[in-house]
This record gives sequence, structure tokens and C-alpha cells, in this order.
Amino acid sequence: MLTTIAPYWPLAIIVCGAILFLPGLEWAPFRGEEGRRVLQALELLNDGDWWRLTVLGEPYVSKPPLLPWLMAGFGVLIGQVNEWAARLPGVVLTIAGALGAGAMASRLAACQRSLAALIGASAYLFSIYAAQMARVGETDMTAIAFTGLGFLCWAEARLSRRRAPWLAAASVALFALAFLAKGPIPVAFAALAMVATEVIERDWRRLLVAIAIILVAAVPLLVWVKLNSAVPTVEHTWKAELLRGAPSLSLAAWLAAVNWTVLPAALLLMCPWILLVGRWAWGPAIALPADRRWLLRALFLYAVPLGLAICFWPDSRPRYPMPALWPVAVLAGASAAACWRSDRLASTVVVAGILVATGWQVVMVGFIAGRTKDQRRLRSDGRTLHALVGSAGRQPNGVAVNGFPNHNLLAYAGRPLDRVGVADIQRLPPGAVVIADDEAAGTLRHSPDWHLKGSIGSTGLAVFTHR
Repeated sequence: MLTTIAPYWPLAIIVCGAILFLPGLEWAPFRGEEGRRVLQALELLNDGDWWRLTVLGEPYVSKPPLLPWLMAGFGVLIGQVNEWAARLPGVVLTIAGALGAGAMASRLAACQRSLAALIGASAYLFSIYAAQMARVGETDMTAIAFTGLGFLCWAEARLSRRRAPWLAAASVALFALAFLAKGPIPVAFAALAMVATEVIERDWRRLLVAIAIILVAAVPLLVWVKLNSAVPTVEHTWKAELLRGAPSLSLAAWLAAVNWTVLPAALLLMCPWILLVGRWAWGPAIALPADRRWLLRALFLYAVPLGLAICFWPDSRPRYPMPALWPVAVLAGASAAACWRSDRLASTVVVAGILVATGWQVVMVGFIAGRTKDQRRLRSDGRTLHALVGSAGRQPNGVAVNGFPNHNLLAYAGRPLDRVGVADIQRLPPGAVVIADDEAAGTLRHSPDWHLKGSIGSTGLAVFTHR
């Protein structure tokens, strides 16, 4: 059956991606970091500053700005920054990353190139990583897709001299988007492979080109860094994000801080597709044309060195090696196509991979999304908050008051929010709206200047308007 579908693999992947990820996309309420990203999108649409993002009116510098940009863009198209706007970027870019993996697998394969493309794209689309992250408004799948597509354009430029300048420019643009999605770490996976490949090949001109692609692609990220460098906490935040304190550890402390379960967990999350990758190293020899062997080496360099290193970094998590998913999918596709008729491993892995990912989505969408007690409560509280804040006059900004807020709940306000302290509430102008916590609500209830609009479920929050 796959060999029949293979010539139409791009269409098949787009249709499968839509069926896999779009149904019930809005059923689960905001979770994880989604609320924080939605608040950024709402605030940048309100103030027009796309480079200095804020959350509750305060600078936010922990992550670059691309995902809130995309959410804001989809929000403009949809008409509101809701669950669809928050999650569509991940779905669209997961499908785009799968198409890129298929195209790269087709380039690597020595035979049955359409089949290699179909299986490579499927290995990415039907991975457990994608099943977990594609439907969430997070940066992971966005950064991985742009990094993989940037690597694809670099490899195509190396294979096609006539189109090399245009492909190199496309590679710069895609890597720049990857930098703006999640910073330098995902791009480092591909950059290491590109630079190491040219050093091994002793092609010094192409080495300079590869370095230039990465450096020029980093310019937009550096612009964002420069524009936000005045934020008081920025240096500490970026060091914490990039290093997580590891350089300050002794060897003994480093070993004690390593989470030794990350590597087996990461390998498990790439199953069963990673079984096909092992064929390149330990299985029967797979013949490749001489002009493609460098590409095989580059893909292993893309997946393995940093993928392993991150597993042994202190405070690592199983999702941190996720950038290795893209080259693993490419290698799986080319390997399966080469041995499709010789044994049953390839077909078994493909069927198992598709069934696992599809089963995961059926369970998550059919039985969990929006159905747990906590999710139903958050959805109900979000609707209450939206009704209270949305009906409270024409004041453009609501106000979240002190404490650590639930960003996923506040995102349902559907409008920009500012944070103020309890002492500053009385300075707000008439018509102002306040989303008050327990401490502030106790004060405002006894003030003749404030009117209680309503309370929000069991959250302890209440909405007041300034008379």
C-alpha cells in the first residue's frame, strides 16, 4: 500500500497531519506555557512593539519572540487569540517539518526515493515527540522544523551549484527563524553537522559559507538581545536558560546532577523509528552513491553528538534532545526504503509507529482533552473571567494584582493586562478594571470607589471596576 501512495507523499503527509492534529484542537484549555505566550501576543498587538515583549506589562526575555508573533498573526486571521491561534503554529510547522524530512530522505536514498520520502516524513509526523508537542502552543516543534528546513536548504545548495546562492539565502532565513523561535540550542545541532562536514571534507570555501550562513542567521536574534539588554534581570535569565548552572559545578557535582534516565527516555520517545537508524551503523551495508556519503555523515553529526551531550547535561529533560528527531526521521526513511523488500523490519516499524502515534492522539483527543476535572474547571473559570472583564466598560487594560498569577487563566481575559501592586490600585483612573487576588479583593470590597463585578469560581480572584 505504501508503494502505491509514495508518489503522492506530500499530499498524503498534509492530509495525515491535518487528520492527526486538527480535530479537537481547541478542546483542552490553555496549559503549560501557552497562557504566557497568549498574553505576549495580546500585548504586542495592543502596543505594537514586536521586539520588546511583555507579560502583564512587564518585560519578558526568557524566550525569543517568534512564537508570540505567529500566535498574534493567526489571531488576526481568526479574529481572536484563542486556542486555535495558540496551537495552529505548532501544527502547521510540524507538517512543514515532516515535508522537509521527507524531501531530505528522498535526497539521501539510493533507491525508491518516493518511498523513502513518505517513510521519512511519517517518522517525523508519527513520532511520539510530535504526538506530545505538535498540538501545544510551545516553541519546540517550531524551532525543530525551521532548523531542519534550514539544514535541508544548506544540503540542497551543496548538491546543486546552479541554485546554490538562492538556497543558501533560504537557509539563512530559515535558521534565523529557528534562532528567533528558541534561541541557539536547536540550531547548534545543525550547525555542528554543517561545520564538521566541511572540515572532514577539507572543503575550506564551503566551510566559510557554512559559518557565514549561521552567523548571518543569528543577526535577528542578536538584534532582539540588544533591544532587550536593558532589562534588569536579563543577564541572569539568559544564563539560567542556556547554562542552568552547569559550568559552576565540579565533576562530582556534575555527575550527581545528571538525570541518568534522560537518555533511555529520549530513545524510547524516538521509538520505533530509531530502530531503522541502527541499520546504517550495524545492519547490512546500504549502498550510497559517492556524492551522497557526506550527507549520511552530516545527518549522524546532526543527531548524535549534541543529542547525547544534552542527555548528560545537569537538569536535562527527555524532551531536550528533540532537535535530533528531524535527522533521525530522515535516516529512518532512507533506511526503510533501501531494505523495504529484503526483510519485514521496515514494514513492522512503520506500522507500529503509525499505530502508536494514532492511538496516542485518539486517547488524548477522545478521552482526555477538555474532559478532566481540572480542565473543565479552568475552562469554566476562563469563560467567567472573559465575561466579567469583557463587559467591564471600555477601559483597554485589565489589571492583575500581585502574587504569582495563573497565566493560563488570565489569557482568557482576551485583552492586554497589566500588573500593579495593592498600594497602587487607588491611583487607577475611573473605569479601570482590576482582577484582584484574595489580598486585594478584601480591601476593594470595603472601598466605596470600587464595584464588584463578580468572582471567578474557586480561584480566589474577583473582578472590580473603579467607579
